[in-house]
Amino acid sequence: MVLAFILNITMAGEPKDIDVKYFKNSERCDWFASVIEMSNEYDESLQIKAWCEEGQVNENEVFWD
Repeated sequence: MVLAFILNITMAGEPKDIDVKYFKNSERCDWFASVIEMSNEYDESLQIKAWCEEGQVNENEVFWD
């Protein structure tokens, strides 16, 4: 197991499963989260929330940074 930063997304309070979610670098994960949340600026009805949490994942997982 290795340390990872896991990108989490909800739309209107419902969790969304995404393919791109594991990062080794917290700043890269936070960047993706902020870009995703910018969608609210175009359509506030989407109610998108995105954030990163630390966690342990299998070292064979695909990392996106």
